[in-house]
Amino acid sequence: MTEEQAAALTREICQLYFVERDYSKLMNYISKDIIWIGARGKENFNTFEDLQVYLQNEKEFYEGSFQLANEEYHVLEITKDVICVLSCMDVCTPPEVEPVFTEHIYFTTIYHREDKEWRVLHIHNSFADGVGRKTAAAEDSRYCRDFLMIKEEAFRLAAREVEEVRKLDALTGIYNVEGFVECMESILQDDSFGHYAILKFGINQFRYLNHVLGYRTGDTILREIASNLKLLCGEREVCARIEKDNYAILLRYENREELDQRIEGFWEHFISRETEAALDIKVHFTGGVCLIEPGSRDSAKQMLDKAMLAQNYRKSRKWENHYVYYEPEMERNQLREQELVETARYAMRRNEFSMYFQPQIFLDTGEVAGTEVLVRWVKPDGRIVMPDEFIPVFEHTGFIKTLDFYMLEKLCSHMRKWLDEGLDVCPVSINQSRLHLEDQHYVEQFCSVVDRYRIPHDLIAFELTESAFTEYDQMIQRLATELHFYGFRLDIDDFGTGYTALNLLMQIEPDVLKMDRSLTANYQNPRGNLVLKKMIEIAKETETTIICEGVEYQEQEAYFKHLQCDIAQGYYYYRPMPEEEFVTRILKRKS
Repeated sequence: MTEEQAAALTREICQLYFVERDYSKLMNYISKDIIWIGARGKENFNTFEDLQVYLQNEKEFYEGSFQLANEEYHVLEITKDVICVLSCMDVCTPPEVEPVFTEHIYFTTIYHREDKEWRVLHIHNSFADGVGRKTAAAEDSRYCRDFLMIKEEAFRLAAREVEEVRKLDALTGIYNVEGFVECMESILQDDSFGHYAILKFGINQFRYLNHVLGYRTGDTILREIASNLKLLCGEREVCARIEKDNYAILLRYENREELDQRIEGFWEHFISRETEAALDIKVHFTGGVCLIEPGSRDSAKQMLDKAMLAQNYRKSRKWENHYVYYEPEMERNQLREQELVETARYAMRRNEFSMYFQPQIFLDTGEVAGTEVLVRWVKPDGRIVMPDEFIPVFEHTGFIKTLDFYMLEKLCSHMRKWLDEGLDVCPVSINQSRLHLEDQHYVEQFCSVVDRYRIPHDLIAFELTESAFTEYDQMIQRLATELHFYGFRLDIDDFGTGYTALNLLMQIEPDVLKMDRSLTANYQNPRGNLVLKKMIEIAKETETTIICEGVEYQEQEAYFKHLQCDIAQGYYYYRPMPEEEFVTRILKRKS
């Protein structure tokens, strides 16, 4: 807003308040967080509703209007989102009204930008020193004195308002991280012997919810959480929106059992059942807790960081609870993980991550049906680091997404070479992390890499573990639709290991189900045999291809043939082999 626009807006507000006395229209310019200080401090209001009632009563007391003269407006831009307008004017009753009333008024207005609209956040109007005067004329010296006085007062008020605004989250109205830290430090200083804990939590897959429901609905969810979180705060407690979809609350407690019971009760109160029903979603949360020892020398930000570390630790691992407590070992683990990731970045530049291939066999013909590409970290001394030693860390840190695209690029490069050499290339399935599902542009990026090397889409299979469906069920539905649109195959790995197997088949259409080795290994167990048989029957009825993993013996092969499995994979046929061996033993032999 320019200075001219701010002055014009203030002039209009003064017209509505003094001359037209159109309070309904006036309230359209007023912020819900208004602070109104009336003449001589007698009429002070800090809620929108109280101000509405006061203005209505004032109009009933005097139905007439006022006239303005000698108006002056001076604009001060405090910040890009806060503007102060200093006004002084003579306010008088019309000549026909008795008794004649004339006052010289200071009128300070502070505007704050809210959702791209400028609203009045603060108004302070007061009389000049002395009694009312019969004339509206004034000496230049008086105006100079008035302006200096009102300017000083306005800066004081504006500074206070800016300081308060700085501590608040613009979207939700509760504290931001700065306000939370300041308030938390004050509470802990006043109650140094109390037992406190910080709970930091966030919404699972919030970016996806924003994408599906829209940012406006996402903002509504954030505001509802903030509102309910504020209601959950007791005496000497405070809450805040830390960033994006992450919140924190400082809790006072007597013992761990009471604290656990209270936190467990929180999760059902952040979002109302009515909201979830209206949006047809279930919102899940992940949190971390940092216990604050009485007299702790850690700063508030250090404590908050520890709660965040516990929250991130919970995100990357399977726990029954929604939250975990901070432990010092987490910091040591974090340091080791960061060192491993840095080593991996260096190893990637040295081409230490290699592709190994394990062929898959048609059970009816014994021919190669396809292959799965696996990653191995081959050290300069020839030692091979198995995925179990680094993949969990990469998942936790998010580096797995970088590795996935690195391996995809490498695979496509070699497939292009095989095709150019005229080899009979079979379909290749490549593992991809569930973390990609949060990126709405992921499939486009995946497709872009494949297309850059001109690889036919039917030769690439996207492989995802069944466990991802537990946390990312709605995202997997979108993923399946997009992959099939682009002509890629979707394989579900480790199928049958979780509680989502049947639900998964009801909601999406995978092309291949890879039966987990825990099922194929227990085929002789009567109960395991029954589960495996029913799983295969359901897959057959849904026209889904079955791959049995972990086949190591001839007896297993015979049994899976009897159950009419389509494809088998395991040491009985081939162990994972490096690329050169795969090309020689499989691709060249096929060709």
